[in-house]
Parts: sequence; structure tokens; C-alpha cells
Amino acid sequence: MSVELESVERKVIAAACKYGETIIVGVRHYDGVMHGQLKQMPQRGLELVESRGDVVQGFIDNKGNFLDRVEALALVKESGQPFYPNRNGGDGSELYSEGVW
Repeated sequence: MSVELESVERKVIAAACKYGETIIVGVRHYDGVMHGQLKQMPQRGLELVESRGDVVQGFIDNKGNFLDRVEALALVKESGQPFYPNRNGGDGSELYSEGVW
């Protein structure tokens, strides 16, 4: 039995950073997985734009969409995905990976 992607409820599934049009993912922002991807970017001809302030921290959902921290928090709350506000960092207006896993 196949499930249509449109019928699957959206969930936040990974931390992500968006460098221009390039998105890197990891369990947490700037964990070992993300650092490994960042090291590969220049070797693959991709420019690091972090120094220009063009990086956006956020998450990806199970449909491959990038969400900034505010959008991701709204999705987690709307979807009923497990959320731990006492572990979520910041002022409560943005999602941090500690708030969901």
C-alpha cells in the first residue's frame, strides 16, 4: 500500500541551515553532521555565505520544506508533534531542536 505524500501530516524532522539556496541538515544546529557538510561545500564549488550574514537557521519538514525557527514552532504546535517548552531555548517565539528531541 502506498501513501500519497499530500496525505501525510507535516512534521518537523531535522535541524537545518540555509545558505542562499543550499540547505544543510543535522540533528542539532552546527552538530558534527552539519560541520561535515560545511567542510564539503568549498570542495563542491559551493560558496559559504555565512560571513555575509545570509545563513538562516531553521528546520526541514518531512516533505522537504525549509522552515525558519518561527515557522517550525508554529508547525510543531499545529501538528500536535511532541514539544517540550521547558527545554526549548530562546524567548519562546522560535523553535530549538531541544524543544522537539
